[in-house]
Amino acid sequence: MQIASAEPRAQYDTDGYTIYRDVLPRDLVAEAAGHVTWMLERNPDTRPEHLSNHLMADDPFWLRLISMEVVTRWLAADDTDAENGCLRILPGTQNERLLSWEELEKSTDDSDVLGSGMRPEDVDEDAAIDLEMAAGDVEVHHPNVIHGSNANTSPRWRRGLTIRYIPASTRIVTDGTWISAYMLRGEPSPGVNRYQPFPTYRDDGTQMPFADADGWNAKAEALNQRYASEIDTGA
Repeated sequence: MQIASAEPRAQYDTDGYTIYRDVLPRDLVAEAAGHVTWMLERNPDTRPEHLSNHLMADDPFWLRLISMEVVTRWLAADDTDAENGCLRILPGTQNERLLSWEELEKSTDDSDVLGSGMRPEDVDEDAAIDLEMAAGDVEVHHPNVIHGSNANTSPRWRRGLTIRYIPASTRIVTDGTWISAYMLRGEPSPGVNRYQPFPTYRDDGTQMPFADADGWNAKAEALNQRYASEIDTGA
């Protein structure tokens, strides 16, 4: 089933998701896809779906990518469709009761990236919608909407980046500073969170080269100065 076009905010409020088309230019999308290959080469024992935020702490390309002037949830770095496991949504389910941990089905193998999921009898597959996207599209969905994806049965990649934005008033509950917590814009709420310093690009072979690295370095240094009082320096 294909999604119907609608005014984005109205669709988000009703169905729990919306898609913004052609958000990023093709050259930046190509860099994002290449970044996955670069990371895999440096982490040969890591499955692609486990390339997560623990690898991002000293990654200026990633920070440059997510500091675009939009609110995003899932950025497509490849064209995605039903064959290569595109995102699937059950529209409107963001308003249903949240299931408890005990109500989820657990998995002990690699069949489920998250290690748990909804029981098949609790999912109305006939109502699910395939969110087919082109590289550079951005999908935004409500955190409570039922969503997932089927297995990629094609010979093609389905590379994408999940990005989560929160207001500065939302407390991150963790021991110490969360490894991928950055203050992208606005003003911090005093005493709520501590943030990581923005990494700058070093031409020493430890980071992936990318376009306008010098421009990013200037922005990163300015951000680090602006939010210096809320940044965790490890001291």
